[in-house]
Amino acid sequence: MIKKSYLYKKFYIEITNQCNLNCDFCHNTKRPLAMLLPRGFQYILNEIKPFGNNLYLHVKGEPLLHPKLKEFLDIAAANNCQVNLVTNGSLLDNYQSDFFNHPALKKISISLHSLDFNRLSETEYFKKIILLINHSKCYLELRIWDYNLLNQSSKLRKFVALIEEYFQINFLNENFKINSRISVSYERKFIWPTNFENNQLKYGRCLAYKLMLAVLVDGNVVPCCLDGEANLVLGNIFETKISQIMLNSRYQKMIAGFKNNQIVEPLCQNCDYRLRFEKTPRNI
Repeated sequence: MIKKSYLYKKFYIEITNQCNLNCDFCHNTKRPLAMLLPRGFQYILNEIKPFGNNLYLHVKGEPLLHPKLKEFLDIAAANNCQVNLVTNGSLLDNYQSDFFNHPALKKISISLHSLDFNRLSETEYFKKIILLINHSKCYLELRIWDYNLLNQSSKLRKFVALIEEYFQINFLNENFKINSRISVSYERKFIWPTNFENNQLKYGRCLAYKLMLAVLVDGNVVPCCLDGEANLVLGNIFETKISQIMLNSRYQKMIAGFKNNQIVEPLCQNCDYRLRFEKTPRNI
């Protein structure tokens, strides 16, 4: 019997683990490269929609690379699901304005810090972002690792200057809204958990188990969007009902551990992102 408390705020569905860039903050996956088929996407939604309808179409990979992305939005809309896209922004002009105004599309987040790993000039990139701004009605989020990066990257600084001139604003050193639809957010840079040799953090907490589940492109279900290498597979959604996967003993032990301030899994013990949930991070 699935408890009502298992309802998730976010479901990550990895529609592809391929990317057109090679950013240093997002390591290349060792998993076989693949793209999810529309019928697989529909099957996944049938399974998860009793437990949540807020979708993110990535774990690894660039979602705008998928040739069936518009069809995925159609399927999401038919299933009363909302879609959030996180993108490096380099492929935005491959889509028409009707795509950006799709009823299923809730928010598009653009990782501006990817600009340093992009062949586009800051002016070319700016034109793509402005195209999106002028042809969309959904919420837009401009993401930067942190404010100090603006002083470290001349390319990003020049891009931001173009945005400032266009909107007649000055970038603040904290999260802020350009207008009611467009926001700028800063996040502390994190490292994907891949090195499990030094499992030092045995005590602590994480909110991921309350917030999310992730389905990788091959159907493997993992408890967190940072498990990009499928280290903590709970089951495969194409083989086992999601309601049964949620009762996986390993998953339940992980949850019980966090409830008691204990970090059970090596993945979590080595997760840098998890530390932002700690009021006072401890290294025990």
